[in-house]
This record gives sequence, structure tokens and C-alpha cells, in this order.
Amino acid sequence: MYQKAIKWVALGLFILISIIVIAWIVSPSDSPPYQSTHLNIGSEYIVVNNGFEVVWLAIDTEADDKWIEASTANDTIGLRSLMLSGQIFSVPAGTKVLVLDNSLWHGYKVRILEGDKFGKTGWLPSESLK
Repeated sequence: MYQKAIKWVALGLFILISIIVIAWIVSPSDSPPYQSTHLNIGSEYIVVNNGFEVVWLAIDTEADDKWIEASTANDTIGLRSLMLSGQIFSVPAGTKVLVLDNSLWHGYKVRILEGDKFGKTGWLPSESLK
């Protein structure tokens, strides 16, 4: 009898969790989408940085994770280490790039189309593309 009751409780919890997940998936969201503008893969854009002269990019998603972690922790030594090891690099604001890929967590992978970093690829947030 005890095992039968546990099975019914487990089934009830599974059904309840399933209903909540389905309702969450199909319900309209009042919050803005992750990125305000959809950028097209294969299109060219200009990098921007809210009035700053340079825009920073991570060479891959692993470096991007390290960059976010160091930035969040105000770890200036970690950021300097990422810069010196070449895991993050900068280009001047206004540099033309080609969008190669996108990721929910890492923004956009781009190829630099001008300047001394011509041909190099990196990841940057969607807000840095215009």
C-alpha cells in the first residue's frame, strides 16, 4: 500500500511539473526578447561600444566565459591575463565585421573585415553590432 501511494505521488508531481513547463513554454512573454534585433548570419555590420574607442572580442566561447567571469568578479589581473594571452582582443569602434554564427549565451561570432585584425574571428555581444 505504501509503495502504491509513493507511485501516485510521483505521478502527480510529474504531471504537475509537466503542466508548468508546457504553460511556461506556450505563454507569451511580457519581457523583451534576449536580443532586441535579430542579426543575420552572412551579413556585414559595424562594431560599436557606447562611445568608447575600442570593442573587445573573445577568440572563442571558452575565452568568453573566462572574460565574463573575470569582468563580473572585477578581476583586473584575470582580465589582463586574458589580454596578454590573446584570448581577448580589441578592434576600433566602427570596424566592419561579417557575422558568422550566433549563440544565446555568447552573442555573435564575427570575422573582422578591416584594420590590423583583418581576417581574425571573435565573439561579442549583440549590443556591440549595428
